[in-house]
Amino acid sequence: MFSAARTGRFLQVRVPHLAAAAEIARRPSLGHTSFIVSGAGARGSVVVAASPLARRAGVRCGLNLAEARQRCPEVLLIEGDPECVRRSVEALQALLRRQPWATFPLASGDTLLHLPVAEDAAAFEAADSVALQARSVLGLPLSMGAGSSWLLAELASRRAPENSCLLVCAHGELPFVRGFPLRALPGMDGSLAQQLQQLGIHDMESMAAAPRQAMEEGFGPRGALLHAFAHGRDPRALPQQEPPLERSTAFAPPVQDRGVLLGMAAHLTERCMRAARARGLAPTVLQLTLHNSDGGSVSRSLRLREPMRHEANLIPLLGPMLRALLAGRGSICGLRVSFLQLQHCDSERQAELFPQQQEQESRRERLEAATEALRTKHGFNAVVRGPAVELMGRLPLDEAGFRLRLQADEST
Repeated sequence: MFSAARTGRFLQVRVPHLAAAAEIARRPSLGHTSFIVSGAGARGSVVVAASPLARRAGVRCGLNLAEARQRCPEVLLIEGDPECVRRSVEALQALLRRQPWATFPLASGDTLLHLPVAEDAAAFEAADSVALQARSVLGLPLSMGAGSSWLLAELASRRAPENSCLLVCAHGELPFVRGFPLRALPGMDGSLAQQLQQLGIHDMESMAAAPRQAMEEGFGPRGALLHAFAHGRDPRALPQQEPPLERSTAFAPPVQDRGVLLGMAAHLTERCMRAARARGLAPTVLQLTLHNSDGGSVSRSLRLREPMRHEANLIPLLGPMLRALLAGRGSICGLRVSFLQLQHCDSERQAELFPQQQEQESRRERLEAATEALRTKHGFNAVVRGPAVELMGRLPLDEAGFRLRLQADEST
């Protein structure tokens, strides 16, 4: 029997082919068109989302563009809009938060709901209500999975057809999970799957047969978690969602100087990171937003390879993001740096395998601690570093840092 963190049912809600669905919600006429949204893959550009008509022609995620065109010669390539995707996810999550159930937004863009019901029929009714509102209000299709644990809901949502809910009943829980390949399990990646296969663990049955102690000793917490999954247990704590951290400024008059814009982006990134550290948080997504003098705005988001605890890891990313945002644009009247999908930092970290890397991280932490001590004693402007040095002598500097017309969220 599967164990759940709470009684009731879990419902995981996902938008299949999210980038394509967001474009159709914004431009409904695209719903009658075969199109794909591409992104960077290990072997060049690949399909990251496809419209329903393209999927019917055999186009799927992960195909390179040449293969996609072979399967669907009339397919159109549409440039994905991260801002459009973000707005769609936020609108869906706002709709779900209005439901009378506990809501847990996930880093993947999915949303996990906990339903205080014991009957499968009640879970289906809740899923139907959510799907109807998402289609009628937001124009978004949903695939939903329901079960007695987070794991069951997550796996079921991947197999559920569009605009449908797949519910895993009590008597079929273990066979349902055992029917998935290893790569489908949360926390599994290609490298780990390959290592397990070298040890003779090819499927869920052989995973369940492996000794738990050997899995934990060989692969750490991930090994213990995957072993629990194979036995029908989901020991994960429910996710906690922290609100975004943002720091922004307005330019008067508008500016075009990239040095000033990069310097201000670095300055605001330091301000965000200082606030994040004070709360024990680390971002997993960095977002940069520019406001044009004509009233429009454009954003670019970057998913980080791991939660970042130091601005030294983030500031080098700002230059390429800024160049992409400024292409073909004129004067900028505002800039915002946002830390999204924040996670709590774990102070007890496993020792690094390479001592040189561990020493480099230790030096960085000592430098950050010394910088923070100086700023705490003498004010934030006691230390100006990195691209923010470009602002020295060009913008006013007070005890809180560089200021133009800053929004009220600049308290930290």
